[in-house]
Amino acid sequence: MSLTSRERGNPPPRSKSCIQCRKAKRRCDFALPACLRCEQRGIVCNYPTRLTAPYGRSGCRQALHGTLAEPSRGWSGVDDDQTSSSIAAAAPPETPLNTWDCMNLDIGALDQDITATTTASSDPCAADFSGIPDVSLPGFSTEASIMDMDLVHQPSALSAPTAREFQDIEDAISRRLRFAMEEIRKTPGMMIAETQTPWCHPQLYREGMPRSMQDAHAACALYAAKTRVNAPVIFHAIEVRACDLLAAPAPTRFLDVLAHTQALILYQIIRLFDGDMRARASAEKAIPALESSTMDLLAHVRFDTVDPPDKEQALPLHPLAPTQAFWRDWILHESARRTCLFAFFFLQVYRLVSGQRGLTCDGRLGLCHAWTLSAYLWTATSAVEFARAWGARRHFVVRDAQFGSVLEEAKADDVDRFGRMWISCLLGVEEAEGWFASRGGSLRMLAVC
Repeated sequence: MSLTSRERGNPPPRSKSCIQCRKAKRRCDFALPACLRCEQRGIVCNYPTRLTAPYGRSGCRQALHGTLAEPSRGWSGVDDDQTSSSIAAAAPPETPLNTWDCMNLDIGALDQDITATTTASSDPCAADFSGIPDVSLPGFSTEASIMDMDLVHQPSALSAPTAREFQDIEDAISRRLRFAMEEIRKTPGMMIAETQTPWCHPQLYREGMPRSMQDAHAACALYAAKTRVNAPVIFHAIEVRACDLLAAPAPTRFLDVLAHTQALILYQIIRLFDGDMRARASAEKAIPALESSTMDLLAHVRFDTVDPPDKEQALPLHPLAPTQAFWRDWILHESARRTCLFAFFFLQVYRLVSGQRGLTCDGRLGLCHAWTLSAYLWTATSAVEFARAWGARRHFVVRDAQFGSVLEEAKADDVDRFGRMWISCLLGVEEAEGWFASRGGSLRMLAVC
């Protein structure tokens, strides 16, 4: 991707400036989809010699066309007027909810690490990471093993993506986030092959998959077939599906709200981490929509089914109907609990790896987070198998990112993929590999239950 005129250090003459900068008699950097001045002020940016359609910070029209200088290219095959009218009502609000759960990331320290890494030397190989302090991640520190997860209030609009790859700052954070990011990138393929992700139970849609997830599942299949030659067509098809989802009325039924949020997560993973600048630009515009959908989902989630059972209250094997009903309810709510937790974590991780600065926490959302850490419960394929695991096997409830009892008492095969992602972020990848080895397993190889 070519550099913008601002990055080249030679802004264009004012005759090519956007209309807003010309009116204000200010120098314009001529960046797309919006110049820096308009982006910072949250105003519509129009170029008289470019597309006649306005470039704003919301709407699927910009998501489809905003990073292209010429609308005639194959990427923008959707009819402009039709797309604009059908999507306008669903465009993200100008002042969306700003709720970013940083999961106790030591944001200030990591900011300094990333800044030092990217500015100390023009040669990335010359960077010295020996002085980088350890980062306190989800709910753990050496002095106080339990800390509340935090809620972050951040501006929802990100600056236009640049050609700088995430790998430029990956060394500074890889000790904490590398394994989790590897697992996140695998989830579109996992959804195709297994109809599951670490936060979506494989039995969740057994009785029917809502249309939103059907489209997202199809998008994952398209993405798996992407090549260098067909990439523009594939991404265009994914964009159309993502815009259709954003344009649809907000769902109200619990399963539909959950499917809506999980579908958005899949679209965001594909577009934010693929490396395609155009896909990333449109995905960043959809971040407020994912945040809003997650907050809607949080209102439906129950936390009363996470408590371990009393020995005298084992689930009955006969008659099996009550246990089947309990298992279906547990699958729904456990998937929702994990989806909410992951969505905020995922968005915060993206902000970190994309170079956001000044992230802060106010500590409110973590008060209601809880989920069940038990590979035997999550991987159970029948109500009978679930009932046996529920009563006979040890399982752990992680509340407010408190992993103390897990690290002290759990075995490697107690921890499923979701738990492994969190533990790797908590301890760092190398330390997590050591912990799993000491417990008879491996971080990257799930034991067969």
